[in-house]
Amino acid sequence: DEFIMMNPTFQFQKELLNTSGRSILDVLQYLQIHPIKSSSNFPNMLSGPCISIARILFGGRDDLQQTNFNATMIQKNKMVTYRYKWHAMAKDSGLTKSIVDVSRSSFLDDDEVPNPHRPIKSICTKKQAYMLPKESPFRIHHYVGTQEQYFFRNDDVRRTKQKYEEYKQLSVKKYVLPMNWLDEFVDAVGGIDMAEYLLGGVGDVHG
Repeated sequence: DEFIMMNPTFQFQKELLNTSGRSILDVLQYLQIHPIKSSSNFPNMLSGPCISIARILFGGRDDLQQTNFNATMIQKNKMVTYRYKWHAMAKDSGLTKSIVDVSRSSFLDDDEVPNPHRPIKSICTKKQAYMLPKESPFRIHHYVGTQEQYFFRNDDVRRTKQKYEEYKQLSVKKYVLPMNWLDEFVDAVGGIDMAEYLLGGVGDVHG
């Protein structure tokens, strides 16, 4: 239910012009070699072994009635990235998640990984856990999805009807940037037939 993407609101976007059109891995490697220079201290975190990524919460506020779907196309209405466009403000979207380059850390097999927000506390600082969306070149969109999807996991006691409704009420801002990944995916895999095959059953709850 979480998808990582390039962050269009990154405040040092001009520093990444040479990475335009590249993958997230390309950008991570670029930042390691070309750290962003600024008077602020948080860009130093972007070239270190722990990269924190701010999250945006998309509650279950359905946008189906406001979206035109092509019936002959892949069923976009089953894809949370197209179906849910209303999201919470940054302060209500939770802590960051982190990517760790273990080849550049002293991480040991028996080290405790307490949570995904600060998986290795010696290199993932507390400040990074509270980074704002504009402070990271990446962004995570966290989709709650339908009630059926949200409650599919029965091992998480935090998932309650009250919490689901709370997330929906927090989703007060509409995401207005174009969502083009599906068209790019169709091109990347060689056409609509292969894309439909690979995405068969998308959005369905199994089990």
